[in-house]
Amino acid sequence: MGEGSLLMEGIGELITPMPVLDGWMVIVKPEASFPTPAIYRAWDGGGFESVRGSTTMKDAVEAQDLRAVAQELTNDLERAAGVISEIPGQLIELLKQSGAMGAQMSGSGSACFGIFENEAAAQDASLQLRAELAKDVHLRNSQLFVAPFCPRGVEVAP
Repeated sequence: MGEGSLLMEGIGELITPMPVLDGWMVIVKPEASFPTPAIYRAWDGGGFESVRGSTTMKDAVEAQDLRAVAQELTNDLERAAGVISEIPGQLIELLKQSGAMGAQMSGSGSACFGIFENEAAAQDASLQLRAELAKDVHLRNSQLFVAPFCPRGVEVAP
């Protein structure tokens, strides 16, 4: 697919190249995992409606407006995961309290991420998060990762 960001719409068949943003993220992976089939069952049984914000998100990415991108994050499966566990909601709130411009659950969970303007803000947030996570028996074994946005896909070094 080449380098750079891509906007994928539909069922992934509509692909639009997008500019690469400059930013950092903190990813929190709790010890608990959520089976993807259980998340989809919760979605199917929950009467949820999809939030389709790709036009607004696309505009924010094209404008290179990281704050707007962070505020437009959506993941329909977050609500379904909330039926199974309160952990995603807790992590998203902790990420925001640590200074994230926006936070969201990744995929069907259980990892969550927050977007930060620069490395210093992300590193400061990770220190604050480590202290907060240590206070909660369900979150204290979470893994934290700090990483820059990447302009290309994963590479395996020899």
